[in-house]
Amino acid sequence: MAEKIKLIKVLKNQVLYSLPSAALLGDGFIDGVGWPADKASLVFVFPAKEAGSGEPVRDMVSGRKYVCRLTYMADKKMLPAGGTPGLSCGLTLEPFKNTAEHKKWARATDLKYFSGPFKKYLTPSFEAEAKEYYKNELPKAEGVSVRKKGRVVSMLTLLKIAGKPGSRPLDWISWVWVDPGLAKAERLAAHALLRGWLRENSRECIGASVHAANLRSQKWFLRSGFRPARISFSRRASSPAGRRAGRG
Repeated sequence: MAEKIKLIKVLKNQVLYSLPSAALLGDGFIDGVGWPADKASLVFVFPAKEAGSGEPVRDMVSGRKYVCRLTYMADKKMLPAGGTPGLSCGLTLEPFKNTAEHKKWARATDLKYFSGPFKKYLTPSFEAEAKEYYKNELPKAEGVSVRKKGRVVSMLTLLKIAGKPGSRPLDWISWVWVDPGLAKAERLAAHALLRGWLRENSRECIGASVHAANLRSQKWFLRSGFRPARISFSRRASSPAGRRAGRG
C-alpha cells in the first residue's frame, strides 16, 4: 500500500494522503491505511485524471463503519451563466426577507430532503454540528430563494470562508435545494437562476461538501461546473469532527 498512496500532511483533526485511483477505495483499503485514532478524518486528494469524468462518485464503504463525503470545487469562471429572460417559467429570484425566514426554509428542506432520508449515513455527531451551524454560521451566510407565485421552491446558502493570508478567496455552498415537485422546465429554470446568482455573487473559488450517498446533489454540482477535489472518511465511533458545515 505504501507504493500506492503517499502521506501529504497531518493536521489537527485529519490526515491527508494522495490517491492514484478511486478504484482502490473500500473497507479493506481504509482499514489498512495509517489513520491515527486521534484524527477524526481520513482525507485523500481525488485523482485529477478521474475528477473530470462528470460522473458522481458512488459510496464504496460500509455504512456500519465509515461515512464518506466528497469536497467539490469550482472556479467562478467555470459556472454556467444565469437563465435567459423569457425562459424563467414565471419563477423569480429573491433574497430572503430576513435571517429567520432563511433559517426556517433551510431547516425544513434539510430535514425533509437530506437529514431525514439520509439519516443512516450521518455521523453520530451530526446533530450537534447542525445545531452549531444554524446558531453560528447560517446567520452570517448569504441566502437566496427562487419563488413561484410568492412560494419558495428553491434556495441556496453561501458562506464566505476566511482563508489564510494570500490564499484565493473561497466561498462555501452549505445548502442547495430545488423542489422536486416542480415541472421539468421549472426545475431547469430554477437551476439556471441559482447558478446565475452564484456566478454573480461568489468569489474566485467555490466549494461544497457532499455525502457520497447523495447522488442527486453530486449531479447538481457536476452539471454546475464543479469537480471532486477530495474524498474523506469519518469513523462511526469517532468524536465530533471539525468539518465545514456542508449540509448535503
